[in-house]
Amino acid sequence: MPAVITGDGGSIAYPKVGSGPRPVLLIPDWLFSGMYWQDVMDALPHDRFTVMMPDLRGTGLSHHPEAGGHDLDRFADDLVSLMSQESAFDKKWILVGHGMGALLAQRAAAVYKRKVGGLVLVAPMPLGGMAPEGEAGELAKELAADRDHVEEILPFLFAGEVDEDDADLLLDDFEQTSDAYLSETFAQWSEAGDSEKIAKIRCPMLLVTGGKDQLIPEAAPEQIAALAKSASRKSYPEAGHMIPIEAPGALVEDICAFEAALEE
Repeated sequence: MPAVITGDGGSIAYPKVGSGPRPVLLIPDWLFSGMYWQDVMDALPHDRFTVMMPDLRGTGLSHHPEAGGHDLDRFADDLVSLMSQESAFDKKWILVGHGMGALLAQRAAAVYKRKVGGLVLVAPMPLGGMAPEGEAGELAKELAADRDHVEEILPFLFAGEVDEDDADLLLDDFEQTSDAYLSETFAQWSEAGDSEKIAKIRCPMLLVTGGKDQLIPEAAPEQIAALAKSASRKSYPEAGHMIPIEAPGALVEDICAFEAALEE
């Protein structure tokens, strides 16, 4: 499996498929590695795209640094390092970020803006961070301190009943997520403020939301769109927060249409 060496000497693993001229980076949300993007990765046309699916530091097959090694800027720097290593493309990158991954996509695009052609932000977090609210918020706080609460939060990630196979996949993957990652990243994304970075991004954006998302406030995409140079919207009325698992086909169609518009 390909990997990139980070600035602090660790490694970021990233499955890679396809041989197309357009590079795509699928960036995961909090808690899990990139593996839950698998259906999207498989369905994107491999003659049109080269698709990479990194495990963020502290998750999956990537390195697990000690306490103090997990913050949004380091995550974004890791992504920029990956893109710099995978530089042999004529076309610019499309960064597809989900939840916390959408924050990272925005940060990476602000740094690497000359090489990024478009952003697809799936269930994006609000610009001022997302202070946890309600029952889901309380569970997120508890999970950041005690990983045994992970099964309790799964129902809040999906619109309907959680498929048993999906639950097993996520729970098995979560076993590889470090405690340091959980505690440090929770504080990061719940307090993040990216309005200045959004204002620096000049590439087109597609903002994708689920109509039954129990985690992301409805105002979040509007906040981002108000600052973006060019932003379009898509909503999947029957999807919850886990759009890459709940609606991979629709998401792939919209990524393809978004990419086609970049060519016009």
